[in-house]
Amino acid sequence: IGKKDFSSFRAVSSSDRNPIRNVLNAQVSSKGDTIRFELEAESFLRHMVRVIVGTMVEVGRGKLKPEEIVEILEDRDRAAAGPTATASGLYLVKVKY
Repeated sequence: IGKKDFSSFRAVSSSDRNPIRNVLNAQVSSKGDTIRFELEAESFLRHMVRVIVGTMVEVGRGKLKPEEIVEILEDRDRAAAGPTATASGLYLVKVKY
């Protein structure tokens, strides 16, 4: 959460000049077999949400440690993050202006 450089969490082919984004809220919850990720930001980079979710799934599987997320963010290198999650199950809930 906060205003940070999310270069590690964007599409490799991203044409966004400025990778700085302000994430306002991030939550993870589960109910039964369903895991719910909620992210709120002023704006997102291309595939940013999908890469964050894919990386968090790697944490859940034990392939990454939770504390490694900070290192991945600081690396500013897409190769450091987890895979891009598929778009299935991804929903845009609300747009605020």
